Amino acid sequence: MKKIIVHNGMFHADDVMAIAILRQIFGATEVPIMRTNEVAQEDLNDPDVFVVDVGRQYVPSLNNYDHHQDDSLPSACMLVMLAHPDAGDYPYIIHNLLSPISNCDKGINSPRAGTLNSVLRPFNAIPDGFTRAIHLCEEILDVYRINSSTIPESERIWDAAEKRGKFAILNELIFGWRPFAMRDGIQYILCPSMRGKGQWNIVSRDSHLFTIPPDEKQLFLHSSGFIASYENYEDALSVIENL
Repeated sequence: MKKIIVHNGMFHADDVMAIAILRQIFGATEVPIMRTNEVAQEDLNDPDVFVVDVGRQYVPSLNNYDHHQDDSLPSACMLVMLAHPDAGDYPYIIHNLLSPISNCDKGINSPRAGTLNSVLRPFNAIPDGFTRAIHLCEEILDVYRINSSTIPESERIWDAAEKRGKFAILNELIFGWRPFAMRDGIQYILCPSMRGKGQWNIVSRDSHLFTIPPDEKQLFLHSSGFIASYENYEDALSVIENL
């Protein structure tokens, strides 16, 4: 890889995350980054030059990853990852990290407060904001990659867990259980609480669909109804059996 080319002017989560993917996953930490809106044809024709979010071409074989010329395409960070599916657990990273960035970048969803798109916007106002934004995206990407590596073990634990109709009983809280629950038609899980020794939680897969109502045995109920805590396993079990 000779260099990475991205557009100049205001940067966004899309182009910055695409650079983070190239730098971290594909070992391009020392590759120079060129910011310009005028991409030379020789660079577009050179597969060793990665042209990202600029150039009006999507040609993976030449490592050109722009999406602005075709509204059916996802944004650049997803195009980069999709072109290199052997780079890791890309379905998890795409669904949980890159897809929300893409939807904001394409105007499908608004960049609400707290989304990465809105968090990175103020970085444009500081002199070294572009570099700092890349470093932040690298850290975030690293966390998602670590989390994705735990999914096979989480699935093994989930598959071995006891299922009773609409709820499952887990002896430990595992990362990323909700997709498994959706696959198996599970609405709630019963698992040990981290709040107090011996306490157990009821957790909803989706509090918009399966809210946990208040009851007299609860030690704690989140206002959204997605989690409730109980003094012991027996109390939590008696409640979840009647949800």
